[in-house]
Amino acid sequence: MTDIDKKIIEQNIKAQLAGAGVAPICLSGAPGTSKSTTVGLIAQSLDMNIVTESGPTLTHELLSGLPDTVDASQYHANSIDGTIPQATQWSIPEMVAKAIRAAEVKPTVLLIDDFHMVSPHLQAYFYGLLLERRLGNFKLSDNVAIVLTMNDSDKAGFNGINSAVRNRLAILPVEFNFEYWFKAYGNRLHYMVASFLKSKSNFCMEDETTTIEGYASARAWTAIANELSFHDKDFILKYGSKVAGMQVSKSAAD
Repeated sequence: MTDIDKKIIEQNIKAQLAGAGVAPICLSGAPGTSKSTTVGLIAQSLDMNIVTESGPTLTHELLSGLPDTVDASQYHANSIDGTIPQATQWSIPEMVAKAIRAAEVKPTVLLIDDFHMVSPHLQAYFYGLLLERRLGNFKLSDNVAIVLTMNDSDKAGFNGINSAVRNRLAILPVEFNFEYWFKAYGNRLHYMVASFLKSKSNFCMEDETTTIEGYASARAWTAIANELSFHDKDFILKYGSKVAGMQVSKSAAD
């Protein structure tokens, strides 16, 4: 992530809030490149709320609402057996409701994280959400901006995007920039982790893997640093590599 990337994201959000008809932005990059964190910081700098939905956990119910039956007496004359007809009425989708509630307080970013993990059969819901800012009969407030994140690698489970959905998105590829990350976040980590990464920055990010051995990322090192803060110095000197090795490769941990 760079300052240019941040500027593009920020201006896209502002354009959405201005009703400029721009495509919602989607950040695409490797795990741990601070995509979601950066969106959160931008929202904070713009004094906006942020509502986060996780792509893998989205369901029909979250995107369509829940059905209920109501009397439809206006269609009584069309009832063959003379009974009062019943119609289906859908509740507001929870994802839209959360964003609307947050937007009542101040402008809001609706962040859909890990969009690449949204089930293919659910992607059709995004036709209306991305282009018309609605799900079913319910639309987002005007002061809600949509931002998505994704990882487009095969190892992350990416199986492509429906072409109609892709046509409604502005996808910004982002790469990890060690100097930017270390200045903004890394130097705040546990001093042993920070000093290690400063001297051996090549171990900050490793290629993704689906094996039992982990791989290094900025996210992983942040978690490791947080865990090391609960151990004393002597323990870390003896067993720090064992703690780190639970998340990163053996080469990086050693």
